[in-house]
Amino acid sequence: MRLGSAGSPAIGDAPALLTLTPQDIDLLIQTHSHIDHVGALALFTCPILLTAAERANPQPLYFGTKRPMDWPDRDYRTISADTQICYGLTAILTPGHTNGHLSLLVTEPHPLMLTADAINRATEPAEGSPDADDPATAATSAARLFALADQHQATLIFGHDPQQWRDLPKAPNPLTLPR
Repeated sequence: MRLGSAGSPAIGDAPALLTLTPQDIDLLIQTHSHIDHVGALALFTCPILLTAAERANPQPLYFGTKRPMDWPDRDYRTISADTQICYGLTAILTPGHTNGHLSLLVTEPHPLMLTADAINRATEPAEGSPDADDPATAATSAARLFALADQHQATLIFGHDPQQWRDLPKAPNPLTLPR
């Protein structure tokens, strides 16, 4: 299983670091539709999984009211509840940052909780989730992610934590954790 982001158009040759092309990807899981997560969607031809709430937006979100791009013409597969994608990978609904935000629980081979922007930084919940569309709902989602991570003994990977990012291996190096 390879996980990544369809972030900005600057994604460029990043998949090639894993000896992949965008056409090699079978399913793209879209955590939410902010531009820094959807800017390269048009490069991918595979189906795109996201929440029905997120896809209901007439255009992907930017920040505030700006919407600089259209949804690419793709096969969108929407979910409205926590959904097991495949063995070892479950999409978790985590509204708050956006109404239809998703996080990912990876249970195999090493438990990981990929919070995406539901928890941008380790410090964000204590700060009151200032970047969230709905801070109260974001707090509930963050608490749920912490509980699930504890239950599964999963390592939390935050969406935009510069301190954590500095310490994580970058492609093509795998993220390896002790069992």
